[in-house]
Amino acid sequence: MLEASYKTSYKTWGVIFVLAIGWGTCTLANVGPSTTSSFVAKSLSGSESSAWIPNAALFPLIGLQPLWGALGDRFGKKWFMVTGGLFGVVGNIVAGRATTVRQVIAGQAINGIGSSLLLLVTPTSMEVVPAETRPYAQGFAAFINGIMAIIGLMSAGGWRWAYYFNAIFFGLSGLLITVFYHPPLTQLRREQSIMAELKSLDIIGVMLLLAGVICIVTALTFGGNIYSWDSPSVMAPLVIGIGMLIAFCSFETWGRKDGLIDHRFLQSRNFLVVLFVGFIDGMLLYGVNAFFPVEAQAIFTNNLLKINLYLLPLNIMVLIGCLLSAFVLGRLRHFRALLVVSLVLLALFLGLLALVTPSRVAIALVFTAVVGLCTGVTTVLPVVILSYSIPSFLLGTGGTILASTRALGGVVGITIFATVYGNTMKWSVADVLGVTDQILAAATKAIADVSARAFRYVWIINMAAAVAAALLCLLLRSVNNRMTRHVESALENSKLRAKQMLK
Repeated sequence: MLEASYKTSYKTWGVIFVLAIGWGTCTLANVGPSTTSSFVAKSLSGSESSAWIPNAALFPLIGLQPLWGALGDRFGKKWFMVTGGLFGVVGNIVAGRATTVRQVIAGQAINGIGSSLLLLVTPTSMEVVPAETRPYAQGFAAFINGIMAIIGLMSAGGWRWAYYFNAIFFGLSGLLITVFYHPPLTQLRREQSIMAELKSLDIIGVMLLLAGVICIVTALTFGGNIYSWDSPSVMAPLVIGIGMLIAFCSFETWGRKDGLIDHRFLQSRNFLVVLFVGFIDGMLLYGVNAFFPVEAQAIFTNNLLKINLYLLPLNIMVLIGCLLSAFVLGRLRHFRALLVVSLVLLALFLGLLALVTPSRVAIALVFTAVVGLCTGVTTVLPVVILSYSIPSFLLGTGGTILASTRALGGVVGITIFATVYGNTMKWSVADVLGVTDQILAAATKAIADVSARAFRYVWIINMAAAVAAALLCLLLRSVNNRMTRHVESALENSKLRAKQMLK
């Protein structure tokens, strides 16, 4: 009865806006280093370590997020997010003032911790509204996130400025959350003592997951960059990491029922399907964001501002995709057809990107615009669907597991794409008769053509991944019965909030 009469106002939506700024800040922290790493390496003479610049942040993003989600579900998410803002300020200042690539990498590792904490904004934004309103909350937050990504692209002023820009927004996010977000006690906090909550944490699961992530990301960063793929320095951590993840899955299956993968998550098959889709979507999302700027630099222009302008159609259409998916799920309470069609179109236009050549700039922009539209849909729907597939008082844990899975898919995808691109470039250049260093230095157009051919295989692999995700989405079940008036964390002054404030 209390939930049926609960009304949200500008107060709640203002908080969602604040949380969306936090999400956008994390997006800036991901996109900026990824698109400027080559400029950092050139400026600081450290090309052999440049792969670590974006990847250093992935250790905490993949390995620590579920821990923060579990802690947030128990003790509240506010101060974890504020702490993330502080870490982000420090990390970006360290990276922005760096005089060596290693210092940039250290700053990025700190940034990763900051982002892993601040990304609790995503499940938080769905806790503060009725369950039936979650699509609109997520769509609105994703829209603000997309606008911030565009602002970041248009404010490019060198790689150091990218880090300083991020530091400003991390600080702003932490401050706004401190001032405007005042949640009641979590359900677990109301029901259990602090000691009981600490004992319920899945420390073994966290350690297995973190160890596996560290080993796998290390192997994927080393492979093809510093060492060959068959080197013991690559194979050893890769095998150990896979073994750790298998041990993690085994422990979560048979070791305990209330671990990171709470067995209540598995009552609906949607949870595992969304995780698989999230992994593939991470490959696509990170792949497009990481490789289209590289392709634009290789075959169109070396100007950073122009490269960012070429990304505008993609990012603008992401905004439309976010709003479209929120409307369809929120109003019609159906999602599967839209998600499958979006992934099929995504596969088609990723494949069409293989046709891009140095003289086809307009075609590339049109194709990436459609990719952006579809990416907006896949950004919103899986997150909301997962929220309906798990207990609402564990949204933090479930949401961060999906985010970690997405990030892991991203690093795996980027590694695959980079390996394919690098090998194809070597073979293609080797096929040029009588090539010398002097000829290569002068043959700008020829190298651009070779780069375009190399990227062709990257987009074809992306296309195959999108098809696989579309097929998996056919297994998803309706969530209509979970779209209720339930509010997990009431922010409006009401009898419901008063009840949630009592321990």
